[in-house]
Amino acid sequence: MLQFLTPLGLLAAFGIILPVMLHLWHVNKKKVLRIGSVSLINEAVKKQKRNFTIHDWPLLILRCLLILFIAMILAVPIYQRAKLPAEKRGWIMIEKQHMSKVWKSYHVEIDSLLRRGYQMRDFNHGFSRLELKDTIAQVAQEPSTHTKLSPLSYFSLVRQLDAELSPGDQVFLYTDSHMDRFQGAQPVVTVNLNWKFIPSDLSLKDVKPVVRQRLNPEVQILIYNDKKDLDASYLKAAIAAIAGFTKRQIRVTTIKSIQEVSPNADLVFWLADHLVNNRNIEALPKDISFFQYAGHRLEKTKSVLQYESGAGSDREIEAFQRYQIEGKPAQTLWKDGFDQALLTLDTRNGIKDYRFYSRFNQRFSSLVWTDKFLMALLPIIFPQEFTNMDKHIRNSGRMPHPPVLIRLHSPRSSPLLASAALRPGTATSTLSAENNRSSAKLQYGNLISFFWWMALFILFLERLVAYRKSNG
Repeated sequence: MLQFLTPLGLLAAFGIILPVMLHLWHVNKKKVLRIGSVSLINEAVKKQKRNFTIHDWPLLILRCLLILFIAMILAVPIYQRAKLPAEKRGWIMIEKQHMSKVWKSYHVEIDSLLRRGYQMRDFNHGFSRLELKDTIAQVAQEPSTHTKLSPLSYFSLVRQLDAELSPGDQVFLYTDSHMDRFQGAQPVVTVNLNWKFIPSDLSLKDVKPVVRQRLNPEVQILIYNDKKDLDASYLKAAIAAIAGFTKRQIRVTTIKSIQEVSPNADLVFWLADHLVNNRNIEALPKDISFFQYAGHRLEKTKSVLQYESGAGSDREIEAFQRYQIEGKPAQTLWKDGFDQALLTLDTRNGIKDYRFYSRFNQRFSSLVWTDKFLMALLPIIFPQEFTNMDKHIRNSGRMPHPPVLIRLHSPRSSPLLASAALRPGTATSTLSAENNRSSAKLQYGNLISFFWWMALFILFLERLVAYRKSNG
């Protein structure tokens, strides 16, 4: 498919009018016939006649083609063609010092990828190629000393990897989960990146709750979504990741009204711009938590979001917009950099009423793009067990799951949430902003050089024909 970067350049094609007009108004030279005497020849009546006839079609066509080719050059033509997904490169990224651990945990999956033509690369500066024999050698020997970690953060290496490969290329990345390797802002990628952690002893199965009361085997969460599809997608993905990390069963149900809140529900997320009145809240089942959006007056801000747990990466949560708080809060859980409340809690009649003066949306803050989103939700989903969970995560110094990054399929496209989350018993997170499709990839090429050569060739022919005609 042919496209033009500067279509206005095609207006130069109207220049073909000039050679056409010149050829139409061309006057042929009269031939002179020499005779002996004109005395016997009567004087002819002088008549002036102009014949609008093109006498040199080849020269006219060449000149018109030359102008058309110049117009194409000014329009900067490019071609677009489909590249089949089978042509994409596939890389397996492994830190060389962790090859033995990765091979022991994921050897079946890696062997399958190698059979499909994937290349094994060292996840370090330069991304040097690794061979299967290197993996076997690493497994055979047990490291006697602790391998020094690379000074580069994982996020910095991911940016380099994204620049190295083409958009849509398949990458399987296996890394450790030390928090000190997750420094700086999370990147936005165009490759189809699947990030997996090396299994560690980080688990919450043995974490005892602070208050050991009746512990439901299943947590029931209800979500009311009033035209907040993106907010609900972020929230559901975070809840799924928390379920995979904590090894707890969490059932998420979507409701359409406050009357659908069941007595067995543990938590309700009310994602709507209108508040639920106090009478309806007091009619809810006892010991339920009710999280709702609050505020009516929207204001822009340039601050950060702070919450009561510091677990997670060191990246700050930027706040872009918020709603003004109404009244004096009973308890402040989250706040901005100006010490203004963003999430408040008011407990009455055994019901926890959370009011959030922001939104789970990237237009309001970067919370949904960081692992801190999960850490911030933990005390709301597991209020009794949270204290020991947070302490366990801090002491381990490890990320609970691979970060959920945003994948863009073209520059300036709006980011979407990766819907895939951790599955129970694994440590896997897919970093694609949409499901993996088998659609073809578009490839572009420049045609300017082709039209330049054609224009020079036409110019040469035009000069040759004009020279022969003048000397003929």
